[in-house]
Parts: sequence; structure tokens; C-alpha cells
Amino acid sequence: MIDNRSDLIEKVYKWLLRDQATDTFITADMLDTYIQLCEAEINRELKILELEDTETYTLSTSNNYVDLPSGYGGVLAFQYDSKPYDIQYFATRRAMKEHFGSDTGRPKGYTLIGSKIYFNCVPDGEYEMTLDFYKKVTALSASISENAMLLEHPDLYLYGSIRQALLNINDQVRLSPIATVYSNIIDRIKEADKAKRMPAGGRARGRGNIG
Repeated sequence: MIDNRSDLIEKVYKWLLRDQATDTFITADMLDTYIQLCEAEINRELKILELEDTETYTLSTSNNYVDLPSGYGGVLAFQYDSKPYDIQYFATRRAMKEHFGSDTGRPKGYTLIGSKIYFNCVPDGEYEMTLDFYKKVTALSASISENAMLLEHPDLYLYGSIRQALLNINDQVRLSPIATVYSNIIDRIKEADKAKRMPAGGRARGRGNIG
């Protein structure tokens, strides 16, 4: 059973047929790196329910931006809490400015730059907004022994970390089957996520204005 970081590390060493206490090549630091690389791949590959979250904002009359939430990994939907709900996404601030100009008022457009959401204008009042977003996996560390992804998908972490280790030590013989299993796990998680979102006998509907 794998339900925390220590269990994961122990299992990775065992599956690699290496001794955790004496191995001088795959050290504890290297294992942390393999786990970190596995988490980076999870963040790129998976947009699933376990990685969804919500942030609420009250727009300020003194700024034309708000900060993205910690661990932000992508927009699901961004809208006002009162009608009209919609706000339009633009790929660049220049395109947004050319479309709307720079008057004050109720923001009608937004774009993402660095760690901030920029609006087409400074709000003329306080407006409530909600951002539904994908968050990054909470990284495992010496102080964080578990997260939702590890508890829900321990096989993903196990095979993902082993795959990174085999890539590093260039063990092509064992890498191929491990990579195949890992890819299959990713596919099954995506399929299971689709099933979780669909109520029995229901039909899928849109998620709103995804930027």
C-alpha cells in the first residue's frame, strides 16, 4: 500500500531492485528529483476533478488586475457572480486594448500575464467574480507526506517516478514496459474522469468561457 511519500520512496527502490540504505547513485536527493519530475508531468498531462478549485474576487477600483491563485494551472471558467456573467478572454493585452480601449467601467475583457489577470480597464466599482481553475499537484516533500493525487492514484506516482529513474540511468530494457504501463494509467485516469463528470442518463453541457 502506498499512502504517503515514505511508502512511495520505499516502493520505488524495491521496484528498481536497489538498496535504499546503501545506493550511492540513486540517492535520496535523486529520488526527490524523480518524484518532482513525475509531478511536473502530471501537471502537464492531467486536467481532472481532483485538480479543480475555485477562487473568488472582489475587483478593486484602484487596479486593473488581480493575482492568480497559488498553484494555478489553467482556467476552467471566469465570470461575474451577477448578470451579465460573461467576460471575454484575449490572448494578449494589446489585442484587448485595441478591442476595448482603456475607459473605466465594468471590465469586459481579461488576459493572463505572468501571475496576474489583467482587465481591459480599471473597474468603476466593486464587482464580485469567480475563477474556476485547474491547480497544480501539491508537491510531496519532507514536510508534505501526502496529497490527493497520491491517495487517489498511487500507481500514477509509482510508475511515473520509476519511469523517471529508468530514464536517468538509461535502463532501456526495463523502461519500455514501465513507460507503457504509465501511459495506460494516464489514459485510464482521463477516461475515469469523464465518467465522474457525467451523471447517469445525463448529457454534458458547456463549462463557460474558458480562456
